[in-house]
Amino acid sequence: MKVLLSWLSEFADFYSLDKKGGPDEISDALVKTLAEAMNNLGLVVEEIDMVGGNLGSVYVAKVLEITAIKGADKIRRVIVDVGDKGEIQVVCGAFNFVVGDYVPYAAIGAALPNGLTIKAAKMRGVDSFGMLCSKTELRLGADSGGLMILDRALIPGTPIAEALSIRPDVLFDLAIEANRPDANSVIGVARDLAAHFRLPFCQPVGVSFDVREDDGLKLARVTDLDLCDRLLLARIEGASKLKLKEFVPLRLELCGMRSINPIVDASNYVMLELGQPTHPYDATKLASKVVSVRAAKPSDELVTLDNVVRKLASDQPDGFLDIVIVDSKDEVVGLGGIMGGESSEISDSTESVLLELAHFDSSTIAKTSKRLQLRSEASARFERGVDPELPPIALARFCELLDTSPSAMLDVVPYVFEPKRVKLRFERLNSYLNHEFLIDEVKALLEPIGFGVIPMGEDLSVTVPSFRPDCSIEVDIIEEVARHYGYAKVDKLRLNPPQVGGLTRQQKLRRGIRAFARDNGFNEMWGSSMLSPTEHSPFGISDQAIALSNPLAREESVLRRSLLPSVARALVHNSNRQISPIRLFELGKVFEPRVTEEGLPLETERLAFLLTSPESATNEMTRILGLCFGFFKLPQPTLDTPTVLNGDSILTSWPMLHPTRSAAVVSDGIPIGVLGELDRDLIAALTSNTTKDRVAYLELDLGLIFMQLPGAVQAKAVSAFPPSEFDLAFFVPDTVGAQEMVNAVRSSVGEFCESVYLFDSYKSKEMGEGIKSLAVKIRLQNPAATVTDKEIQDAIARVASHMDMSFGAKLRTV
Repeated sequence: MKVLLSWLSEFADFYSLDKKGGPDEISDALVKTLAEAMNNLGLVVEEIDMVGGNLGSVYVAKVLEITAIKGADKIRRVIVDVGDKGEIQVVCGAFNFVVGDYVPYAAIGAALPNGLTIKAAKMRGVDSFGMLCSKTELRLGADSGGLMILDRALIPGTPIAEALSIRPDVLFDLAIEANRPDANSVIGVARDLAAHFRLPFCQPVGVSFDVREDDGLKLARVTDLDLCDRLLLARIEGASKLKLKEFVPLRLELCGMRSINPIVDASNYVMLELGQPTHPYDATKLASKVVSVRAAKPSDELVTLDNVVRKLASDQPDGFLDIVIVDSKDEVVGLGGIMGGESSEISDSTESVLLELAHFDSSTIAKTSKRLQLRSEASARFERGVDPELPPIALARFCELLDTSPSAMLDVVPYVFEPKRVKLRFERLNSYLNHEFLIDEVKALLEPIGFGVIPMGEDLSVTVPSFRPDCSIEVDIIEEVARHYGYAKVDKLRLNPPQVGGLTRQQKLRRGIRAFARDNGFNEMWGSSMLSPTEHSPFGISDQAIALSNPLAREESVLRRSLLPSVARALVHNSNRQISPIRLFELGKVFEPRVTEEGLPLETERLAFLLTSPESATNEMTRILGLCFGFFKLPQPTLDTPTVLNGDSILTSWPMLHPTRSAAVVSDGIPIGVLGELDRDLIAALTSNTTKDRVAYLELDLGLIFMQLPGAVQAKAVSAFPPSEFDLAFFVPDTVGAQEMVNAVRSSVGEFCESVYLFDSYKSKEMGEGIKSLAVKIRLQNPAATVTDKEIQDAIARVASHMDMSFGAKLRTV
C-alpha cells in the first residue's frame, strides 16, 4: 500500500517531528525517522519516493498547433502557448492530445524529478525547445501512456506546482500483512504512527444530514444478515456538476489508482483514506433507483466493469454462496464487495448517483474472489476485515470531497456494534515480553491506538475497537503492546527446556558421509531428480519411469531410477571443460514405479561415487568401498556377479556397468549396490571423446545400509604385534554364492580371524562348465603374540577341509 506524508499529516502533525524542515522542505532526517518507526511497527517500508519536487521549470502550456514531420511517423511538431514565455516549438512523440489541450511543458535547462535534464535538440531537421511531459516523467503518477492532460481552466505559463497546488511530498510503499486490516488505509497507518510519536490524532466522525424520506430507498432489502450485516444507501443528485477537491486526482495517481471522474475518484479516495470500500451506481440505470443485497441464484450472471461475463455461484458443495447486488426488479447489478456491473457504471453524464456503503462477510468475499479469479482493491479489504462502524463516516467524507450532501439516505440494516472484551493477564504479558509492566504503562500503549483498558482485579479488561477484527484473543493484545513498546526493547529470553532437539543417527551419518567423501578427495554434486525419458536406457535401466503430470520441459519429465544418469551429466560437464581427474559423489533419492502401502511410489536414498583414472579406476573404487564400510562400522562387503541385482526380491533398479568389470555389492547376504567400470564406448559417446580415462562408479542403497548398522560396539584393544595376511582361491560350483563362501571361510579360520573379504570372482572355459573361482583375503591377528607360520598353515588346512566338505570346493594351488 502506498501512502503520502501529506495525507498522513491530515490526521496528525508529523511535520512537527522535523526540527529543521517543514511541509515545504522535507528533511532526510524526517523521512528516516518515519521509515524506522513504520518498520518497527510492522508496517514494512519497501520503497521511498520523493515526489512533487524539481518542478520549478515546468509550466502549464496550451497546445496551439500539431503538424506532421516529413519522413517521421512517431513524432510530431507541436506549437504551445506558455503564457508570458510566448509560443514555443516542441517535437513530441506522444499522440494522446489534441489542439486545445493543456499539458505540462519543461523548459530548456529544467532538471526533471526522473533525473532528465532538458536540452535543445533537433529531430528530423526540426528544432525542439523543451519537452512536453507525462505523469511518469514528473513523478506525479504511474500512467505513462502519453502526456499528462491538465484542466483547461488553468492559465498557460503558470508554474505547474502552483497550478496543481503541488508541494514536495514523500511516498511510502508499505507491505501490509494480512493480520493488519486497519493498516490498509491512510488513517490506520496514521493512527499507529501518531501513537508511536505521542502525537494528537484527529479521529474523523460521521455527519448528520438533514434529508427527506424517500419511498424508493425503502424498497431496499438485505435477505441474509450473515452475508451482509450493514447496508447504508445514499442518493446524490446533480453529479455531473460536482467539483472534486483538487488534491484528490493527484493523490490517487501517486498511490497507483487512475483518476476517472469526480464520483469514482471520491469513492476510491475514501477507500484508500478510511479503508471503507464504497460503490456508486448510476441511479437512472437502476429499477426504482434502489439496490438490495441477496445470495446468488442458479441463473444469475453479471457483466462486471472489466467487461467479463461472470456466472455466479448459488449452490456449492460447502454451502457457499456469492453475494450479489440487485435492483428492484431483482436484476443483478453488482458483485457485492468485489466489483460493480457494467450496466450501472458511472459516466461523465451521470446525474443521479446511488452510493452503496456496506459491511460484507469476509470469508464469503474471499471465496468468491478466489473462485472467479477476480481481485480488486475492495475485495482485498473486505477479505481481511472492514470496520462495520465506517459507513456513516465514509459517507460524510465522500460528500465533503464533492462539497455536496445526499438528497436521500437510508440505513437499510442499522448496525449496533458490540465490542469484544479480552482479559489480559499481567503474568502472561510479563512472561511473554520479559518486562514488568504497570497498568498506566499498558494503558499508555493501547489507548492511543483505540483500545479501551479497564483494571479488573490484578489483570486488565481490554476492549477491542471495531477497526481491529484481527484482535480476538489474549496473545493478539500482547502483540499490540509489544509493537508499541518496541520489539527492540524486549529483552531476549533464553529458553532452557529439559529436552533439546538433536540430529538422528541417520542425519549424523549423512553429515559424516559428506565429510568422509571430502576427506577422500571427492566433490559433492547435486543432480536433478527429473530426467528426460530416454536418459535411463544408456545405462541398462528400463524407461518405465514415473512420469510427471505437469513437467516444465520434456528434458525433465520423469523421475530418476538411479543416480547414474545425473552423475553422468556432471561427468560430461566437467570433461567438456578438460577437468581431470574427476571425483564426484552425490546423496540423493531415486523413485520406482512400484506402489507402496501408502499408495505412493517407492522412494529410496542412494549414495553414488564416480572417479576417473588413466589405469586403476576400479581398484581405487574398490578401496573406497572398503573405507566406506569401515566408516559405517560394518563388516567388509563381498562382490558378487551383477546378476544377483536382477533377482525377484530386488525391488529397485540398478544400472548395468561394464559386463566383465563390474560386480554387485553384497552385505550380510543382501545385494545393496553396484560397483564397476563404465563401458569405454559409452563414455566416448557421452563425452564426445573428451576423456580417455577409465571411469569407475559405485552406487549404494543407504536405506539398506542403515538397516544393517550395528548398535554400540565395544572397542577392542589394539594388538602390539603385527597381523598376517594371505590369499586363498577356490574352485567352487556356480551355485555357491559369494557371501555364502565368505561366511564359511570366516567360521573355519579360527579364533585369530580378524577379517575375510572377497576380492576376485573369475570364470573361464578352462575351469569347466558350472565352475567359478572365488578368491578371499584373510587377516589373522593374535593379541598376545606374533602369528606363527604353523598357525597360518593350520588355518589354511582348516579352511580347505571345511570348504571341501561344505561345497566340494578345491583349493587352487597355482
